Amino acid sequence: MEPRGEITRLPMAHANAASRGADAWGHARRRALTLTSAAFVSGGPKRQAVRDAAAGLLAQGLESGCAIRGVDPPTPGAAAAVAHPSRRAQAWLRRLSRHDPAGVAGAFCARVLQTGEPIVLSVVSSALLRLWTSPVYWPYLDEHEVSGLLVVPLAARGTVLGTLSLWREWPHGIFDEQDVVLVQEVARRLALA
Repeated sequence: MEPRGEITRLPMAHANAASRGADAWGHARRRALTLTSAAFVSGGPKRQAVRDAAAGLLAQGLESGCAIRGVDPPTPGAAAAVAHPSRRAQAWLRRLSRHDPAGVAGAFCARVLQTGEPIVLSVVSSALLRLWTSPVYWPYLDEHEVSGLLVVPLAARGTVLGTLSLWREWPHGIFDEQDVVLVQEVARRLALA
């Protein structure tokens, strides 16, 4: 005789883990709202100032390098905003982006612009990135060991308007799922601005 009306229950440890996972995703979305609100308040009505503020907040909050690129004229692919937790590295990246706007994650940004799909590389190194970046960035990559890369589209109403890229450097490790949710939500909000 088959049992009827029985409810299958997850063991309590699994149920709590699922609940913590949902809480973590909700927390990432709340952080994204707070971060983008702060960027809009400090940036005011100017898109460039909002992108600069958002890049700075992401760089500090996620301890990573950050570049926000738009595809708006007159310079497609140019870095709209570049930030890094280290002032020295940030100044270096800003100088480099004037010479070559493609940036540290340039080839990956191009792919995200084509597909509209995010890229997350959990196993990456500066040596690998040298294969995909302009020689202008090689001295930076030689000095900063990259350990994780995340590139998401800035998309609104089905159109990709640019990319938001972040890279972690040793000893900070890779991006986790919460980081990906946070960055995707920030990108979504920035694209709508």
